[in-house]
Amino acid sequence: MKRRKFLIGAGAFSVGATAVVGSGSFAEVEAQRGIKVEVVRDSEAYLRMEQHPESVWSNGTDAETETVFVVEEDGRGHLGVSVDAVRNGTTTRFDDVFRVCNTGKDCVCVWVKEKNGDNTERVTFYDSRTGESIEGEDNAVQLEVGECLDVGFEVDATDLDGRNALIEGVRFRAEANCPCSEAETSSETAWGDGDSFPGANWFTYFEYSGDGYTTDLVAGRDKRVVGEVKVVDTNGGIEVTYTTDAGWRIVETHLAVSSDVPEAVSGNEWFDEGWLNRAGNPVLGAFPEGDDFDEGVGTATYTVNVDGFPVYVGAHAVVEEEE
Repeated sequence: MKRRKFLIGAGAFSVGATAVVGSGSFAEVEAQRGIKVEVVRDSEAYLRMEQHPESVWSNGTDAETETVFVVEEDGRGHLGVSVDAVRNGTTTRFDDVFRVCNTGKDCVCVWVKEKNGDNTERVTFYDSRTGESIEGEDNAVQLEVGECLDVGFEVDATDLDGRNALIEGVRFRAEANCPCSEAETSSETAWGDGDSFPGANWFTYFEYSGDGYTTDLVAGRDKRVVGEVKVVDTNGGIEVTYTTDAGWRIVETHLAVSSDVPEAVSGNEWFDEGWLNRAGNPVLGAFPEGDDFDEGVGTATYTVNVDGFPVYVGAHAVVEEEE
């Protein structure tokens, strides 16, 4: 196998994590450590996996020693990905580890169907472009012909001691019979711009101190401006309004407001209410305000009671570009 090594900071306490990834046709893709990768023969519909050519590795913490990050490639689209050690008590994200590319003749939907190992809940695979999970059919990513999905994974080593094996294998599934169509529009996750949540995602919140404030509504890791989020004072509360720029529409919103700075610690409202997971990333389904808009809207407004200022606002939206 062709081998590359990437050095990443790590601490004295170690967590072993291994993910072995194979590729095949649209029927199903599966591989496990120590098991030969079976590739389904299909000349018309082939899903390719490859090393990411422009990797952005771990966001790193205050680690002091080195960890070897290895990606192995056998030239037939099969990958082996391993992290020898990750510092206990931390959450580490590895962006753009590999790519899943649609080299077939039809649009496909791709997702992580199953993970194998003793601590699989501690390793999450995500779309590096959006930072969102690709695990489960509900989180499937649509790929047009020739399009690639940049995959990263997060290792949650909080509350662990000693050396632990986390994951031994991962199963990807790809299907051609999915909602892709010419009328289908791609959606992007967007946030009111500000400071990053304590997790390793790019997702952001902002501080509001009263007297009115407006920030950009930004989509994707590259923070493309697609609108704005405006906050004004009301009697005993605040009014938060999402507005998209021309050519964009809102199809989903999630909103949380607290007097606490977001932290994943007991006693912090964001954590105690389940708005943040233990890795410090927002849990959108737990946010107290929000809506779904089947037809899409240009504006959405919410009123939230507050006891005083400052408050910290997590304003999320799913936006679609109009054709």
